[in-house]
Formats: sequence, C-alpha cells, structure tokens
Amino acid sequence: MSIKDDFKGAFYSGIGVFINGKEKIEEAAREFAKDNQLAAEDGEKFVKDAVNKATEAKNDLEKFVEDKVDKVVEKMNFVKKTEYEELKKKYDELEAKVKSIQK
Repeated sequence: MSIKDDFKGAFYSGIGVFINGKEKIEEAAREFAKDNQLAAEDGEKFVKDAVNKATEAKNDLEKFVEDKVDKVVEKMNFVKKTEYEELKKKYDELEAKVKSIQK
C-alpha cells in the first residue's frame, strides 16, 4: 500500500462517517420541518435539499482532498502506481528479449 493510498484511506474513513451521518441529516431536517410546521411537501423538499447539499459538500471535499494528496505525493517524488506498472511492463518485455537473444 502506498502513502497516497494511506492518505486516501484516512480520508475515505472520514467520508464513511459522513455518509453514515446521512440518516442523521435526514432526521434533523425532518425534525426541523416538523418543528416549523412545514407542509408535508415542503418538508420533504427541505429534507431532499439538505441531503443534496450535504452530498455536494462531501463531493467537493473529496475532490479537494484528493487534489491536495496528489500534490503532496508529487512533491515527495513518489512513483505513481500506473508509472510503476508501465516501467515494470517495459522491463519484463526487455528481459524477455534479452533472454531470447541469449539462447
């Protein structure tokens, strides 16, 4: 597991807590609608809007953190997994060619 994966894992753990909180957001919004005697239709719209805004905020936060993690990883000069896999593939191909020439 790479350091980038560690950063992402920690972040996604936080997102998991947030997602589990979705029910709490819905519950709080419904309670707010009830306490303020909103009509059923208005109350449900309020609940949907609250959940949508929370989801949007989560997505924005996820993108922000992912961008920051990418920048940190880049500054640390770590090799990305895709770059490593490309180099490994080229190495394996060259190794196979060398072995075939040596025969």
